[in-house]
Amino acid sequence: MHFAHFEHYPNRVNIVLDIARGKTTGFNENDRSEIAEFIQLGIVKKTGDELSMKLPIFTSKQYEALLSLIDDLTTTISEETRELCKIATDALIQHTPVAMKKEAESLGWLKMFDAVQAPLKIMMDNDILRQIPNPVYPTTYIWLA
Repeated sequence: MHFAHFEHYPNRVNIVLDIARGKTTGFNENDRSEIAEFIQLGIVKKTGDELSMKLPIFTSKQYEALLSLIDDLTTTISEETRELCKIATDALIQHTPVAMKKEAESLGWLKMFDAVQAPLKIMMDNDILRQIPNPVYPTTYIWLA
């Protein structure tokens, strides 16, 4: 939801990276305004004069270790999702009028969400995963290269 909050605003990225690297002072008025918003969104925590990130921070070495841990799993999920999209696209094309086949070819990827949603629902139903409260950003992290 907040991914676009940073996407087109390199100044916000720079502020977050500064805080992740330990900077807590010397911000200008505009930066302090952004920091106040980060605190409201639950991205930054302020304790006294200290600022800290509420997101995981990885060094390059830690990030590479994380990727090696999940590489096999993400590859498997990616392959299964591609196959699901192919099957869904083929089924749509077979059951779509000729005049709409082009549109059907471009809609098969929507089944990708089923591939992700179904296992997550099963895990939530079995209490393996819990509902994420706001403001928590479980897929957001900082990578200090």
